[in-house]
Amino acid sequence: MKVVSQYFSNRRLWRRRLNGVLYIPDQGRFLVEVLNVSGPTRMVEELERLSALGSPWASAVLGCICLRPGANGERDVARAIVLCAPHAERRDPYALFVYAWALLHSGKRNMAIRTMQKSALLKFPPAVLDFVTFVWSGWGMKEANPQAALQLLNRAFKVHHAMALAWLSVLYRSGKYGLMRHAFGYVLIPLAWLRVMYAASVDPFSCTVFTLSTKTLTMPFFREWRAIHKGGQ
Repeated sequence: MKVVSQYFSNRRLWRRRLNGVLYIPDQGRFLVEVLNVSGPTRMVEELERLSALGSPWASAVLGCICLRPGANGERDVARAIVLCAPHAERRDPYALFVYAWALLHSGKRNMAIRTMQKSALLKFPPAVLDFVTFVWSGWGMKEANPQAALQLLNRAFKVHHAMALAWLSVLYRSGKYGLMRHAFGYVLIPLAWLRVMYAASVDPFSCTVFTLSTKTLTMPFFREWRAIHKGGQ
């Protein structure tokens, strides 16, 4: 019954507050209630306090929020770098992950892919998955490497990332792996997205659900901020 109750609670929170998943580790889960009761501004204030006290995960969460548009519709890549760089130097996997995305968006692609690889080697599930994105896209490389991307995706399955099957469908549907796999990629679509939606509904704050992408980085994490931005246009 507790699992069912949590499922419906998360669904309500998703509809009311969130435009996407956001990883919050166990020690920070009290912030979910802060978000639910008091909204994103109060949650961010608490994250700022914890980050100032030296919390790596709070700095990483703030960095994630900075990488997506805020209430003013603008992202702050420079601040994400400032927040995450010190913790990335100490090899915190979450900070490395966010730092890699921030470096990518600041144009430092070679450094970005090396940083994402460091986080992936520490088996941080979002980094294991998004390292596939980097290799597939050829960011920081001479060219994209479809075969290496497919091999790396096996690691995302091993760390149980919910998006791994969806990514497999995308790779297969690219047509770069033969006709049979191309067709099978379409067969995988419904199962892959059911897996993602179920996992995100059960726990939208899990590291096995969280990922970033160039698409998700175009809108705020929080619905209220998106509404404010739209209202100001």
